[in-house]
Amino acid sequence: MISALNNNDASWIRDLWIGSFTGICGSALLWDNMHKRELWPHFGRLRAFVAGYDFDESDNGQKGWIPYHDYDEMHYENWVRKPGIVDLFYLRSPDKLRAVGALANRTFNFYTQWDVAKCDTFKWGKSQDSLDFELIENPNTDTWNDQAYNIAKTAYNINEAMQADVKSKKRYIVTYFNAFTLQVVGSEEKYSATGKLNLNFPFTTGTSSRPIILFTVEPKNKDKSAEQHLDSIRKQINAVTNDFQIIETNNFDIREARIFPNPAGEYINIELPGNEANCRIELLSSTGMLVISDEFFDIVYKLSLDGIDRGLFILRLAYNQKIETFKLIVE
Repeated sequence: MISALNNNDASWIRDLWIGSFTGICGSALLWDNMHKRELWPHFGRLRAFVAGYDFDESDNGQKGWIPYHDYDEMHYENWVRKPGIVDLFYLRSPDKLRAVGALANRTFNFYTQWDVAKCDTFKWGKSQDSLDFELIENPNTDTWNDQAYNIAKTAYNINEAMQADVKSKKRYIVTYFNAFTLQVVGSEEKYSATGKLNLNFPFTTGTSSRPIILFTVEPKNKDKSAEQHLDSIRKQINAVTNDFQIIETNNFDIREARIFPNPAGEYINIELPGNEANCRIELLSSTGMLVISDEFFDIVYKLSLDGIDRGLFILRLAYNQKIETFKLIVE
């Protein structure tokens, strides 16, 4: 499935995510009695990431979300031979409007695809490096001195042509997530004229820090299909909120803030405990898409919800090295 696995502690999450999004032996992921979603309960973040999605839904006779794969092994830019380093695995909805998946770094320690515009012409540090790159065992990276390796400042956006198949002549919102924390690490709005949606995703690493990036694709102008599965989201949102809290309380001591009114209309008040100040706000949709990101420097703040659609959201407050998560209903 992946020609060169990372030699680091991230192998477990790689196997879990990639196995989930490709199905068994490349077959369609239909979640029948053989599968029963056995992988999802292992980690709260998996369940949180896919909350609200029904992978069994049908459209025009097509049953279930279909797995896809894109992988650019070698390509040329300015007549320079370069290695493809990223695998794209995703599930696409039967109506071709939504996708959810993972981008995985195939290498041992290569940060990103080389960008000639930013880094000049690509060169291997030594002739042997190009061969070591394709080994299935970890080479001795300590002796490598090429700029492309082991230097965080070379972590530029990948210019590799990773594409997701979607419905043509539509505008989409693509959101990228850290697989370990579910924090949003990037988003973009793109128009697909041909049905091929180019993903300009943030960098991945060949280390345990970010070997995988998760992503979602949603149509910008949602129709009533979003409302149709709102009931299923309601049933899962409490579990989602708890999952976020479980992940975050491992490292932070939670103190209680207040939000009101809830359900909310045009605004919501946020009140921090004690004399705390300087708070980071993130409002996420039930599918994990970042809707609002803001910051304030007081103990009380009035957050405008103007332009926010009705539905269930997750409100996350980060202040004084503490994180609190709330379920928020917007009416």
